[in-house]
Amino acid sequence: RSRKAGFQKGAFKVNKLIITHPGSAHFDEFFAISLVLAVNNNVMYTIERRHPTEAELANPEIWVIDVGKKLEPNLKNFDHHQSADIPASFMLVADHLGLTATLKITPWWKFKDKFDRFGPFKIADELGIENLLPFINPIEDWFLELFEQNPGEIYPLMRSFGQNVIKGAGTLSSQLEFWANSEKCIVKNKTVLIGLTNDSTGVQR
Repeated sequence: RSRKAGFQKGAFKVNKLIITHPGSAHFDEFFAISLVLAVNNNVMYTIERRHPTEAELANPEIWVIDVGKKLEPNLKNFDHHQSADIPASFMLVADHLGLTATLKITPWWKFKDKFDRFGPFKIADELGIENLLPFINPIEDWFLELFEQNPGEIYPLMRSFGQNVIKGAGTLSSQLEFWANSEKCIVKNKTVLIGLTNDSTGVQR
C-alpha cells in the first residue's frame, strides 16, 4: 500500500528501534530515551534492553544509548562508560538533540550527571553528608522498575515526561529572565525584586 493512501498530515508514524543496556535501570538512560521520544513525535520506537550487535551499532537509524562502548553521535551511539570524563548519556543525547542550552538551567542537571558517573558515596562526600539515602525519590525508583520490566508499558509516560521537562526548563529560563529585568530597590539593606507575575517559577533561584 502506498504511503499516500489514507495518509493524513501529522498522523504518519515511522517505526524505529532504541537499544539500551539490560539489568538495573537508571535515570541516565531513562531520561535520555524520554528526550528522544519527546522530540520525535512522528516516530514510534521499540525499546529493547539488551546489548547491541555490531551491525546495529553501525546503523544510524538505530539509537544505542548507555551501552555499546561507543560515542558516535553521527551513528546515534551514545555510551559514556569508556571514560569517567565523558558526561552521562542523557547529556550526550540532549546535546545531539540541541536541548543542552534549554535543559542545563535545571537545578538538578549537573547533580544527576555526577551521580550517574561517580555514584552516591562520592557525591555524598562532596556534599559533606553521610549518605544520600534520605534523598532517594520513591516515584523515580518505581518508574525505573517499571522501565526494567516493560519499557512499552510506560512509553506514553516517558514521552510526556520528556516533553514536560523541556517545557519546564523553558518556563524557568523565561522566569529567571523576567526577575533579572524586574524592578529593584533596597529595603533594610537588602535588595528586593518587584514584579507582577502569575508564575512563581524561578523565584527561589
